[in-house]
Amino acid sequence: MLHCCPVCGRWHAIPAILHRLSYGRAQPCSPRCKARFPELARARVLAEMAAARARLGPDEAANDAVMPTEPDTFRTSKV
Repeated sequence: MLHCCPVCGRWHAIPAILHRLSYGRAQPCSPRCKARFPELARARVLAEMAAARARLGPDEAANDAVMPTEPDTFRTSKV
């Protein structure tokens, strides 16, 4: 079976059993690409978060970081 490496974009052959166990996810082609894959995934997620924050606008983005000022009403036990 052929897979496209999610890191470098090269096509590489993988065993049929590994193809079945990957459930449609792309497999890295080498140990070096496998080591870099989490770094690239994190960068992609952070870029998506930055794009979502940019779509919100300055007022709503500023409100994301504000902690609630109301006391926690769920803590009713007296110690």
